[in-house]
Amino acid sequence: MASSSAQADYLLQMLKSGQVKNIDSSIFIDSNPSQTALPSTIDSRAINLLNNISGRIYPIALRGKCQAGKSTTLNRLAKISNFPLTKPLEVAESFGGSTTEGIWLMIITFTNEDALLLFDVQGTDRGADEVTHKLIAFTDHICTKVVDVFRMPLEGFSNDYINALYCLAMARDSIKNLKAASDKSILWTNCVLPKRSPLNSTIFCNTPDEYQTELLKSSIGERALQGTKAKSYAEGAPIITTSKPSDEILFKISELENDHVFVQNEVIPIVNSILKNVQPVKIAAHVINDGRSFVQYLNNVYSNIRSSVIDLPFCALPMIRSIAMSALKEKKQFVTCQMDQEVSRNSNDMHRISNTLIPALRNIKNNCIVQFQQELSDLPREQWEDQLKDLDEFSNNKIRTIVDILKPNVLLHFLEQTYPKLNQLCGLGSKIDKLRTDLRTETTRILGQMQQISFLQGNTNSVDREYVERALQHHQVQLCYVQEVVEYDWQRRIKDFEKYIYSDDDEGVGAAIDKMIREHEGFSQQKFSTFGVTWKPFINIDTTRSELKQLNIKLSQKTSLDRKNQCISEFNKQIGMLMASNRTVPEKYGKLKMELEICLRQYYDNLPWPLNDQTIGAVDDELQRIFYRVMQNLFTPAVKEQLKRDRMAQMEMMSKLNLDKNESLLWVYCVGCRRIFAGRTRGCVNVTCCQFKNKAGVKIVDHGCGFTFEWAKAQPVPINTLSSEIWFSSIETDQRTC
Repeated sequence: MASSSAQADYLLQMLKSGQVKNIDSSIFIDSNPSQTALPSTIDSRAINLLNNISGRIYPIALRGKCQAGKSTTLNRLAKISNFPLTKPLEVAESFGGSTTEGIWLMIITFTNEDALLLFDVQGTDRGADEVTHKLIAFTDHICTKVVDVFRMPLEGFSNDYINALYCLAMARDSIKNLKAASDKSILWTNCVLPKRSPLNSTIFCNTPDEYQTELLKSSIGERALQGTKAKSYAEGAPIITTSKPSDEILFKISELENDHVFVQNEVIPIVNSILKNVQPVKIAAHVINDGRSFVQYLNNVYSNIRSSVIDLPFCALPMIRSIAMSALKEKKQFVTCQMDQEVSRNSNDMHRISNTLIPALRNIKNNCIVQFQQELSDLPREQWEDQLKDLDEFSNNKIRTIVDILKPNVLLHFLEQTYPKLNQLCGLGSKIDKLRTDLRTETTRILGQMQQISFLQGNTNSVDREYVERALQHHQVQLCYVQEVVEYDWQRRIKDFEKYIYSDDDEGVGAAIDKMIREHEGFSQQKFSTFGVTWKPFINIDTTRSELKQLNIKLSQKTSLDRKNQCISEFNKQIGMLMASNRTVPEKYGKLKMELEICLRQYYDNLPWPLNDQTIGAVDDELQRIFYRVMQNLFTPAVKEQLKRDRMAQMEMMSKLNLDKNESLLWVYCVGCRRIFAGRTRGCVNVTCCQFKNKAGVKIVDHGCGFTFEWAKAQPVPINTLSSEIWFSSIETDQRTC
C-alpha cells in the first residue's frame, strides 16, 4: 500500500492521538563487542512479537556513537503517546558507560494494527570490527529510515565524527548482493553553534551544513579517503539538531512529562523530523501487511548478511586496539584505587575535603591520562583516541560519584562553618529590625561564598542551593525568635517597673533598676548561650537608668495624686451613704470618724515606700476639712447642747452605780484623743486609754490613743471648759487597762 504526501505526519498523529494499542520491547540481535561473529538467528522473543503484527510495518533504526542519546531518544519518542511504558529501552546509568549491545527492538502497535518498529543499535565505537559493520548493514537493508546520532562535544566534532560516518558508509555498501534503500538523517544532540572552522579559526560556521562541510574538508593526507567517503555518505542527509540541556534536565530527561518546556521545544521537533515521511516496508513495490511476511524477509536478509565477507574500514592494525584496551583497563583500575585512597586519607577532615579533595582528584585524573598517552605515544593516535576519551569520561564519572556521596556532608560542614557568622550579629546590640536586615545581608554574602569552595564549584544544582538557603533562613528565624523573646522580656520588665516602682527615693529606685537590668542581662545571655553568643544589650545602660529614674519621679507624682483623689472620692461616697442612713447623730459621728481613719489607712497602704515629702500628709488635711464641713452641717448648736445634757445625765447615773468595796469610778478626759471614759481605781495607780474585750478567744482593741495616766498626777477639769466635740460620741464606760 503506497503512502502519499498526505501521510507525511501519519506516525506522529497516531502517537499523539491516543491510537497506541500496545508497546513491547525485546533484544533483537543478541550480540556484544567481545564476539567475533553474529548469532545464528534473530532472537526468538523478537520473532514472536513480530509474528503478532497484522498491519503495515514502519521500521526506523537509530545508530551512531555510544552515549549519543539513541536509546533516550527512542524512549522519549514512545513516551509521546502517553501510553504506559512498562519496559523502556535500557540506557546508560552514567556518562562514560554504555548499555546497548547488539540490537534492541521496540514495537509500538496502533489500534488499526499498523506497527512502528524502533531499532536501537550498539555504538559504532564499540568495536571497529566485522560484527559492528554487519549490524549497521542489517538496519540499512531492513529499515525504511535510519537516523545516525552524534553527541557534539563542547569543543566540537573532530576525526572521530569522520571515522563514524566512514564506518556507516562502509557498512552500508559492504553487502555486495544487496542494495540499501533506507532514507538517512543525521541527528546532532547537545549541538552548540556557531563553531570555528577546523580549517580556518577565523571563520565561524553558523549552520550544521556549513560546519559539516568544513569538518569533512579537513581530512587530508592519509585520512583524505575517509573524508571523501564520509562526505559522500552525508550528502543529501538532512541534519537534525537539539540544543544542550542543563545538567538538571539532562539527569532527569527520561522523567520529564510531555508538557515540559524542553520536551515541547526540543524533543517534539526531533520526533517529528524522525517520523516524517517514514514509508512502510515493501517487497517488490508491494507493502507488507503482516508480521510473518516481514519475519521471513528479515531472516533472508540476516542470513545473507551473516554469510557475507566484508572489508573492514580502518582496522589495519587490530593489535593496536587490544593494546589500547589493555592499557585502558589498567588505568581505570589505577584511577579507582588512587581516588579511593585520596578520599580515605581525608575522610575525617571535612575542611580538607571541601577545599583540596577535588583538585587532588583532578590531578590524579590528569596524571593518569598523561601516563596513558605516554604509554601509547608510539602508536597512531587515531587508533586509540576513543580509549583516551573513554578514560577521561570514566575518570570524570568517578569524580562525580565521589561528589554525590560526599556532597551532603560538605554542605552540612559549610553550614556549620557559616552559622557562627550569623550568630555574631546577635552580639552587636542591634534591635530586631536591624538584626533582620543584617542577617539577610550576611546570608546573601554567605550564599555567594558557597561557590568559592573548591568542592562545590560546578558541583551544585538548584536543589543544593535551595537546601543551603532554607537552612540559613531557618537559622535566621531561630535567632530572630530569641531576639524577640529578649526584647519582650525587657518590655515586660519595664511595664512591671512602671506598675510597682513609684518612690522617688533615688537610692531605692536605683537599686531596683540595677536589679532589673541584671536579671534581664542574665535571662538574655541564657537564651543566646545555645548559639555560643556573648550577648550585648540593645539598650544604653546609663541612659536607660537615667530615663527610668526620671520616669519613676513622674509616676510617683502621678500615683500619689491618683491615690489621693481615690481616697477623697471613697470618703465622700461613705459620707453620702452615712448621711442617708437612719443612724443617730452620735452614731453618724462615730462611723464618720472610723471611715476617716480607714480611708487614711488605705491611702498610706497603697502608696509606694519609702514615703517622701510628696506623699506624707498629702491627703490628711483634705479629709479633715471635708470631715469638719460635714460636722458643721450635722452638729448644730442646739444638737450640741442636747448631746451635752444627755452625756452629763448618763455620767451622773453611772456614778451612782454600786461598786465593789474599796473601788471608785472616776471619769477621765484623755488629752491625747480628747474623749471621756470611765476608769476604776481598785488596785491601780494609773489607767491607759485603750479598751480590751475578749470574745471567743479573740482580743478586740478599740480606737484609744494608748496614753497612760497616773491617778496621783490627775488634775480635775471643769466640765464646761471641755470642747463640745467630746459629747459627739458615746461615753466610754468599760474598764480601761491599769
